[in-house]
Amino acid sequence: MRRGGWLLLTGMILGAAPAGRAALGGESLLVDAAVPGAVTLVGTRGAAPVVVSAEDWAGVRRAAGDLQADVERVTGRRPLL
Repeated sequence: MRRGGWLLLTGMILGAAPAGRAALGGESLLVDAAVPGAVTLVGTRGAAPVVVSAEDWAGVRRAAGDLQADVERVTGRRPLL
């Protein structure tokens, strides 16, 4: 798998962990205000793009499209793919 595919999958896995942990009463890592050193996925200027290579595996490309759709459903902002 190309490097971009691994980064995307790693980001998706790590991104799913905080939500599950918060659902079980743990500390949420999601905030609605800017925090120094944090990564902004969706902000006032739009959503961060989802980057995937046309040469990545079909499953990676599909996961990128699913992530794009999920971000739009949750935030109302559609990231570029």
